[in-house]
Amino acid sequence: MIGFLFFILISGSLAAFYYLKNKISAQRKQILLLKYENKKLKHKIKSLRNN
Repeated sequence: MIGFLFFILISGSLAAFYYLKNKISAQRKQILLLKYENKKLKHKIKSLRNN
């Protein structure tokens, strides 16, 4: 019985860890994409000012 409860606890912990890891990974990808877009827009503004 205790082994079964321990197994459920470990399984739940792994599921939560996997879920949160995926969320963090998705946020990192979004941040990198936004940084790239921001850099591109800054470059575009800079080129418009020079013209």
